[in-house]
Amino acid sequence: MTDELPTHNTEELSLCVRFVDKESNIRVDFLKFIPLDRITDRFIAAAIKQCLRDLNIDIKNIRGQGCDGSSNMSSEICGVQALIKEEAPLTPYIHYSEDALNLCIASTCQLAEIRNVIDHL
Repeated sequence: MTDELPTHNTEELSLCVRFVDKESNIRVDFLKFIPLDRITDRFIAAAIKQCLRDLNIDIKNIRGQGCDGSSNMSSEICGVQALIKEEAPLTPYIHYSEDALNLCIASTCQLAEIRNVIDHL
């Protein structure tokens, strides 16, 4: 699962994995923030592939990929998901909705009333 975000004037891609552990629990673990010099589909796909190689994760063992619905990520023809599928054909793309939830929370946190409630949770 990936999502890019601007931080401190730098684009970063968060890379997470979802897997079933030995006790049959579904887990999602954060792996790494990947700094991005460019946010084109080819550059992002190359950065993901390199990160997986650096972590000794064989891309052919991946069984799915999820990211936001932006065109450079989700395009079936030339998006990141299509470029990943070239090397890992068993990776169906899934648009995840957590991104929409994060955007809603970020937007509502601009309201003082909401910010104050969240501070006390």
